[in-house]
Amino acid sequence: MKIKKHSARVLLAVSLCLVGWSCEEDAILVDTDLQMQSAVGDQINISNSGFESSWSGWNDTDPSALSSDANSGSKSAKITGSSGRFEQTVSVNANTNYTLQAYVLDNGKIGAIAGGNDYNQTVDHSNWSAVSVSFNSGSSTSVTIYGAYGGGEGRFDDFSLTEGSSGGSSGGQLVPVSVSANGDDGNVPQNTLDGNFGTRWSSNGYTGKYITYDLGSNKSVSSMKIAWFKGDQRQAYFKIRVGTSTSNLATVYDGSTSGSSGNTTGLESYDFAATTARYVRVSGFGNSSNSWNSITEAEIFGNGGDPQDTTPPGAVSNLSANAGDGSVNLSWSNPGDSDFSNVEISYNGNTITTSNQSRTISGLTNGNQYTFTVIAYDNAGNASASRSVSATPQGSNPQPGQTNLANWKLTLPVSNSSGSLSGGQGDAYEVPASTLANWTSNSAIPNALEPYFNYNSSGNMEFYCVYTGITTSSNTQNSRTELREMITGTDDQYNWTIGEGGVMEGRFRVKDLNNASKLFAMQIHGKAPESKPLLKIIWDNGKIRALRKINSGGSWVDDEDTSSRVNVAANEWVKVKITCNASQLRVDVNDQEMITWTDGLIDDWGSNNTFYFKAGNYLQHHDVDEGHSAVVEYDYVYITH
Repeated sequence: MKIKKHSARVLLAVSLCLVGWSCEEDAILVDTDLQMQSAVGDQINISNSGFESSWSGWNDTDPSALSSDANSGSKSAKITGSSGRFEQTVSVNANTNYTLQAYVLDNGKIGAIAGGNDYNQTVDHSNWSAVSVSFNSGSSTSVTIYGAYGGGEGRFDDFSLTEGSSGGSSGGQLVPVSVSANGDDGNVPQNTLDGNFGTRWSSNGYTGKYITYDLGSNKSVSSMKIAWFKGDQRQAYFKIRVGTSTSNLATVYDGSTSGSSGNTTGLESYDFAATTARYVRVSGFGNSSNSWNSITEAEIFGNGGDPQDTTPPGAVSNLSANAGDGSVNLSWSNPGDSDFSNVEISYNGNTITTSNQSRTISGLTNGNQYTFTVIAYDNAGNASASRSVSATPQGSNPQPGQTNLANWKLTLPVSNSSGSLSGGQGDAYEVPASTLANWTSNSAIPNALEPYFNYNSSGNMEFYCVYTGITTSSNTQNSRTELREMITGTDDQYNWTIGEGGVMEGRFRVKDLNNASKLFAMQIHGKAPESKPLLKIIWDNGKIRALRKINSGGSWVDDEDTSSRVNVAANEWVKVKITCNASQLRVDVNDQEMITWTDGLIDDWGSNNTFYFKAGNYLQHHDVDEGHSAVVEYDYVYITH
C-alpha cells in the first residue's frame, strides 16, 4: 500500500525526535522528501473490490447494475451493453510492474490505464474465471482500473492489484534449448539469450515478424521478461503466443496496442495464466517510432521441473505399429519415471507430442513405408533413448475423376494466338471452363496443346510444364500449366473475399523431373484491388512449403515459418487442404495441421479484396538452355465455399 509523502515525513520527524534531533517538523520537511514504497507482492488497496458496498468507490456508466450472482460474497458488477463500464483510480508507484486480476463470468473486459496506455484483456468464460492483465506504471503515480463491455452480458468480481511479477515469482526460469526467427538484419535471435544487453535480435516489419523459443518439451509457462532495444525511448508493440507446436499457438499476452512501457532498457515482466507449452513466440508489430522489432534479452518463467535434473527418463517399451487404410496405429508403454512428461513421435519431418500410450497417424499414402521414432521426455526436458518402428499402410487410393472442370479455366505455356510456341510474356493460351467441362482426351483442344494437360491411363490429371518463354503477364518470367478457379464458370471477375472464405483440397505428386526442383502446386491469388498471391504451396527439393504474402511497412513480402515444412519426396503422394476465412489461413498436409496464421489477414488485404484458387504446375525455372521440366499428377482437387 502506498503511503502519502506527508505521512512519511511525519514518521521521519517522530523518529528523529526520539533520538535527540530537533522536533521541529517543518525544519525536517524542508530538507526531506521521502516516500514509503510498497514491496514486490504487496496488494494495492482497491476500494470495495468485491462490490459488497454496491458502487461505493467506483464510477459506473450505464447499462451497468449489481448482480447477486457472485464469485464470492453476495454481489458482483454486471455490464449489459456496449457503453457499460465502471472504473476506479488507485495510487501506485512509478516505473513499477503490476498485475491486475478480476474474476469474470461470461463476456467481459478488464483493464488498467497508466500514462495514457490502456492495458486490457477481453474474455468469454462460461464459469467464474480469474483474468489478469500485467502492465508497468511508467511515470504515473496513479492508474485507473476498470471493467467494461466485452461483446455480451458479463459479471465481474473480486478485483485485486499486485505489485511485481506474479508469474515469474511463482515458478522458476525456463531455459530454451534453441531460439529461431523468421528474419533478422544480422542481429540474430541467439543474441536474446546471451545475457548481454548490448546485443540484440532485430527484424524489420509491422507484421509477420517473430522470434520463437523452444523449451525442448512441454512446460507450464506463466510469464516472460523482455528487454527492448531502445526501450527507454520508444514503445514496442507485440504479442506473446505459446503452444505445444508452432502450428498451434495461442495469444496469452497482447501488447500490440498497449506496447511496452517505453521507460526502460531493462527487463519488463509480462504475466499471463499458466499454460502448457513447448514453444514461446514473440510476434512483433514495430514500435512507436518505426517498423523495427528489436529485443536485447528475454527470459521465460514457469514450472518446468528441477533445472538441475540431467537424468534422462527410460525409453518407451512394447512399441508396435498396425497399418490401416491410409493410416497407422501406434501403441507403446510409457516409462515408469515419476517425472515423465510426454513422448514425441516423429516421421517424415512431422512431429506429434502426446502423453498417451497410443496414437493413430492418418493421412498417409498407401503403399509407402513410414518409419516412426518415439522419444520420451521428463519434466526437465531430458530425452530418452529413441525407439523406432516401420509400417506400410494399405488400401485403395481415392478414386480419380473427382474434379469438376466446369469451374476452372486452364492456362498453358503456349501462344494464345495459335497454340504454337512462338508467343512471349503475356501471351499464354487459356482454355475456358466451357471447353474443359467437355474434355475427352484431347478432342476439344488442338493437338499441339495435348502434352501440357491430359488424363493419364489411371484417369488422373497430369500437368506438364517446361519453360517456353510464354507467360501469363509481363510481371513473371516463369511458364505454367495451371487451373484457375471460376466460381460461375463464365466470369473470371467474379471471385470471393476473405469474409466469404473458401476451402481447397487436392491430392497430388511431383514426378518426371528433368533438372527441375521447385514449383507452385497450389495458390490463393488476389484479383482486385491487390493482384498478388495471398498463399503459395510450394514443392521445393522434396519439401512442401507454405508462403503467405503480408504487407510489411507498405511493402508486400513473403512470410514463412520455416519450421513448418513437411518432407514429401518426388513421386510421393501428398494431400493438401487450404482453409481461408476472416479468422484464419490454415494449411493441412496429409490430414495434419502444417501451419495456421491468424494475424493480419483483413488488416493486410482489406475486406473487399477478391481472391481465387489455383492448382497445377507453375514451374519456378526460366532457363531454356537447362531444359527444366516436371509433371504434377492430381487424382482430385475440389473447392467449397
